[in-house]
Amino acid sequence: MNIEALRLQIPILQQNDGVVYLDNSATTLKPKVVIDAVSEYYSCHTSNIHRGDFDYAQKNDHLFDETRRFAKVFINAEHEEEVIFTFGTTHGLNFLARSLCQNLSEGDEIILTEMEHHANIVIWQILAKERGLIVRYVSIDNDGNLNLDEYRSYLNEKTKIVSVIYISHVLGTVNPIKEMIQMAHNNGALFITDAAQVAGHRKIDVRDIGTDFLVLSAHKAMGPSGVGLLYGKKKHLEKMPVIIGGGGSISEVTLKETSFAPLPYCFEPGTPAIEGVIGFGKALEWLMDIGMDKIEKRERELFNVVQPLLKDLDFIQIYGNAKEKAPIFSFDFTGVHSHDVGTILNDKKIAVRTGKHCAHPLLKSLSVQSLTRASFSFYNQEEEIDQLIEALKVVKEVMNV
Repeated sequence: MNIEALRLQIPILQQNDGVVYLDNSATTLKPKVVIDAVSEYYSCHTSNIHRGDFDYAQKNDHLFDETRRFAKVFINAEHEEEVIFTFGTTHGLNFLARSLCQNLSEGDEIILTEMEHHANIVIWQILAKERGLIVRYVSIDNDGNLNLDEYRSYLNEKTKIVSVIYISHVLGTVNPIKEMIQMAHNNGALFITDAAQVAGHRKIDVRDIGTDFLVLSAHKAMGPSGVGLLYGKKKHLEKMPVIIGGGGSISEVTLKETSFAPLPYCFEPGTPAIEGVIGFGKALEWLMDIGMDKIEKRERELFNVVQPLLKDLDFIQIYGNAKEKAPIFSFDFTGVHSHDVGTILNDKKIAVRTGKHCAHPLLKSLSVQSLTRASFSFYNQEEEIDQLIEALKVVKEVMNV
């Protein structure tokens, strides 16, 4: 990979006066093709979609539908109608939870893990209270691996749904998702995969892992904010009730009843984030042109450089040392609050994330109040790793610890 050439395609890297961006788990930077696609929609061919007969409305129809085709290939879905556009991972998880729980009964069980993002915890807790459901959480070991024996013991005839993060946004742990899906299916449970931290970093193959549903966000895969993707096996989507109605999702409406459009449109009511979906398509095309295998290999190279350098710093403690791990490093700086670490790193033009990372239960299980997180993408450079290490040494000096 020609990293310099790729970086030249990301405008913000040319304008921020040498800032080292290490907050890729929160959102990724955008290539010019994505920015241009969004700008061009507003500047040259603004219209609604699937409603107009004029030329540039039909152009937007094509660009919007093209993104669905790109997404099908990107995740290796079997059918285009298995791809539903959402407003992001959180929206996708909420939609699935509310829809699937329509068929659950009091005492039915849902399995999550301690490392989930709040987006994959809060809605299940809400529905558990509403419907008398039981939520179980799989614990982690000291290295940040899921306790698979515990997971296996939780699976029983009352287990209806398992919803698990593919790669932890805090620990970087790459969970054995394919094995977990097979175990869930052996017990008759549906499986939801939160792939927010996978998109844009590793190849996603829904047919290979066998998941029933998968959600991700465009902005974590070089695309615009406010757009996401929900994948569902066609046989499941056909049985799911429509829980949000409106224009675009219907076939016919009378004063007495409504008949809904076929998949995927029945689950896409109202005017979508058209410019976002178009930009998302350009992001997917850009990533696939680079090659997801090459991107994963590049990020593994960065991981192999940064991990030993961070481990050599005796004044920080890294949380998450799983055997299978992405280049996401969350650490506690001995005697220094994460916000102070972030402030000093900012002075050195290092952009990291600090705080609780939308993972309060995980941090509680780790017995820490907050963490500093440095997360890498393929466009980061080895010299930026050196800058991070040197800046952390400055934190130690400034805070006199």
